[in-house]
Amino acid sequence: MKLKNIKFLMLLITTSCNLNCSYCYLEITKTKIMPFELAEEVLSLVSSVNNFFHVQITGGEPLCYPDFFEKFFRLIRRKDVRVSVGIQTNGTLFEPAILKIFRRYNPQITISIDGPPEIQEDLRGKATATFRGLHKLKDYELGFRVNSVVTNVNINFLPKLLLLLGSFPNFLGMGLSLLVKKQKKGPEKLTLPDLEIFKEKVAEFLKNFEILNRMRNKEITFRELEVFKSLVKSRKKEFFCPSIKYKGMAVTPEGEIYPCTQTVYDSYFFSGTLEDPHFNGHLNLKKINKFHQLCFSCRFNSFCAGDCPSRTYYNRNKNLKFLCIMYDLFSKYVNIQTGRDLNENLLF
Repeated sequence: MKLKNIKFLMLLITTSCNLNCSYCYLEITKTKIMPFELAEEVLSLVSSVNNFFHVQITGGEPLCYPDFFEKFFRLIRRKDVRVSVGIQTNGTLFEPAILKIFRRYNPQITISIDGPPEIQEDLRGKATATFRGLHKLKDYELGFRVNSVVTNVNINFLPKLLLLLGSFPNFLGMGLSLLVKKQKKGPEKLTLPDLEIFKEKVAEFLKNFEILNRMRNKEITFRELEVFKSLVKSRKKEFFCPSIKYKGMAVTPEGEIYPCTQTVYDSYFFSGTLEDPHFNGHLNLKKINKFHQLCFSCRFNSFCAGDCPSRTYYNRNKNLKFLCIMYDLFSKYVNIQTGRDLNENLLF
């Protein structure tokens, strides 16, 4: 593989975090920080053979390394690199200095929130600080998206969370990510939700999504719905994960390469280092069967490329039926919105 394929670059700038989330799959005992020279090297290597790509800054909690951001944004401007930049954060560390930097450079901000304050407190901790962070973003007129990890504990509260977030004019959209059971020793209470409850609550989520968009001047997006609509429109099997096509890679503070952040520090997915990349981990990711036995008779088979491969690997295929349920709900939702039938290939 050559770096010219990379379109989605994930930088784990630190393993440090100020929370102790129940299902964190980054099991680290020692704090590691990416030397800025390493980040500069990665950016230079990828940008030298790419016209445009996305950089996702993550951790740990990336705002535990606040000095990184001003230097990184200045580096991008100085080298005239054509990139978009996103930041995945828990939202608890928004101080005026970092907010002014974000205001100046306008990165895409995604916050990890798994429910209303009481649920957030139970699953991640420091809920008051997280929701205070949303108000700070509002004060600085910074848009944000939210990603929620879906489990049996919070599934009933996600429609309510959407309504709560919808009260923020700077809220841009939301994504739902199923729990990844990577931890060797995780809390027993956390599992994938019951399938019927999942179906009921995603349907309720869609209703609240429609209600909010009728009320707002600027519509919010539902990430998984947008992916579905894009697939239907193209009628091509576009893989869920860019790393399957060797278009994505995650780089650790030590300079190790993995297909994505979920696979970091798993030797099965180790793809070498910046000095000696071999991308064997990407090949192993590609080998994972992302389909259920019922997929081949499914009406979405012509364009559905299956679920996230690393999630499928760590969940031992138990996640696959959830995607089927979601796509079935999406097809009904879009049919109602457009008055057309997906089965007749009339959509879009």
